[in-house]
Amino acid sequence: MATLFLRNYSRNFVTLIYYFFVLGFSAFCAGLRHEPSSPPRIHIHNSSFQPDLILRVTAGRVPIDCAWRYSVVINGTIPGPELRFREGDQVWIRVYNDIPDENVTVHWHGLTQRTSPFSDGTPAASQWPIPPYHYFDYEFELQPGDAGTYYYHTHVGFGAVTAYGPLIVDERQGESPPFHYDDERTLMFADVFADNDSYIAEGLGKNPFRWSGETTNIQLNGRSRSANATANQQSVSCSYAVVSLEPNTTYRIRLIGATALSQVFVAFEGHANLTLIEVDGRYVSPVPISHLEVHTGQRYSVLLQSKLNYTLRRDRERGKTHYWIQMESRSRALITTAYAVLAYTAVGPLNNTSSPDILRSHQLSPCSSRMRHSQTMAGRPAPPVARSPLRRHFPRIGEVTRRVLVNITQITNGSLYWTQDGSPWYERMPMEPYLVSMYQHSSNVYPDYEAALLNGGLDPKTKTFPAKIGEVLEIVWQNLVGNAETRVLENHPFHAHGEHVWDVGSGYGEFSSQKLEALLAKRRKNGGPIKRDTTNLYRNSYPPQRCRSGDVVSWRAWRIRVRSPGVWMMHCHVLQHMVMGMNTVWVFGGEHDLKPLSREHAALYLGYGGRAYGNDSFDPSVVHYWHE
Repeated sequence: MATLFLRNYSRNFVTLIYYFFVLGFSAFCAGLRHEPSSPPRIHIHNSSFQPDLILRVTAGRVPIDCAWRYSVVINGTIPGPELRFREGDQVWIRVYNDIPDENVTVHWHGLTQRTSPFSDGTPAASQWPIPPYHYFDYEFELQPGDAGTYYYHTHVGFGAVTAYGPLIVDERQGESPPFHYDDERTLMFADVFADNDSYIAEGLGKNPFRWSGETTNIQLNGRSRSANATANQQSVSCSYAVVSLEPNTTYRIRLIGATALSQVFVAFEGHANLTLIEVDGRYVSPVPISHLEVHTGQRYSVLLQSKLNYTLRRDRERGKTHYWIQMESRSRALITTAYAVLAYTAVGPLNNTSSPDILRSHQLSPCSSRMRHSQTMAGRPAPPVARSPLRRHFPRIGEVTRRVLVNITQITNGSLYWTQDGSPWYERMPMEPYLVSMYQHSSNVYPDYEAALLNGGLDPKTKTFPAKIGEVLEIVWQNLVGNAETRVLENHPFHAHGEHVWDVGSGYGEFSSQKLEALLAKRRKNGGPIKRDTTNLYRNSYPPQRCRSGDVVSWRAWRIRVRSPGVWMMHCHVLQHMVMGMNTVWVFGGEHDLKPLSREHAALYLGYGGRAYGNDSFDPSVVHYWHE
């Protein structure tokens, strides 16, 4: 993957704040966000303006998994180029939509856009999409505590199945991570579907319903070798991904779940002594693990100690020249297994031998039985000291102002759709993005807070979940068996835009305060909950005939301090489920809490293809929040 380096920006920073982060207090620093030092100003982005990075989104026939597929790609590659920044960097990224017949947005997955309200990349929520043959300039600043692993992807339709790339944030210049390692590798997992995006998306909304099918393979860094591959299919896309290692070296392995559907279990042959150090852009105290579970939208870092020279010589004498990475989709009707290669540069050429079975497949139990979670659930906050700011900032039960219970289930009426408290939400609704409407000061657009309180948290008119700045919400997602026609039950990796949330935990059956407090008591002994942006609502069981429609089989609880005014999505990150309606929209703050913009400033963003969107013959007028 090509790497795009951002120029370093020097900016004075409070030494004491960063000192805390170096000790591992990333959550503490995350609570001390920078704000722009001057009011927003309008600049015309003509030839004198140069963005830091340029991404071009195109569509065409590309080689994927030993075949050709019409796909959306970024800068012509799968994955797109690696973007690498440092904390404190102020960034302009220009995104061109070079697709003639589709809209585009780009979301910076895991990074908050609280200070750049139109840059979150969510159509119908925070911005108009970029029209064909137009471009949009995204602005944001990397905040203290942001050092970690992220990625970017398109956020329209099914395009993110191929239109994605890694985004890495390093510590500020001169600072080091709280864990030592010599080098690093980035692994991005993705699904393979033979049908093109528009055909899949059409089928998911069709009556009668047409499913996309299960993934046919799992790609690593854009490579996979199909079981049907022949000897003459030797293109780069039709080969095992190779991760090169040097002997006696400690590597930070960054793992990014860019899959559409698959929850991938990953193991490294002969390298089972892994140490988990990061979850969703937040450091955790080190946890020894042997393998890893990565669902779509999730990111992890593990430390891997490579083999010593004498061990490699011994293995070579036994005919072992390389080691397999095994990737296996789980919790689906069809389990897909794929492989990549760990190769030591001093060993020699790759020998394509048959792949071993490293992981044992998981047999799911009946509806009343539980399904084990991955060892990655054991992550704890860092550092493990008595008065960690992580512990001090976790909202206790006495601080919670209200609980919002959201029931997730599948409904059928010829087509299939996913609902949250009976309401699906699609990227085509409303006809105008919520944030755009709010900046037009339309009183009928703001959700009715009091009506929402009487309706379980959901405003029945706008179909949004409003919250006041300063509230502490406990959001509980419950997984229900689908209606009688389907009785479908799935895993759902829920992703929060705008802010990391405290992952309080998950459990079996119906949620109760007693279950939650019992779980918290256990977790506090191990350091307490951690902050994440994508957590799994497990199905925990397989629904045979004895499962009844509407049964609650599992729950997951978050706590969040409402402090980022804006319009933020919280949704299942399975692309099929998003297309089928499994999205919620949360409005944090009222009219007086939104980032102040004059009517002149706001008007640039209020129309589809408006003045903030440029093209070959028009220079856009753009509000600068961070840059003079």
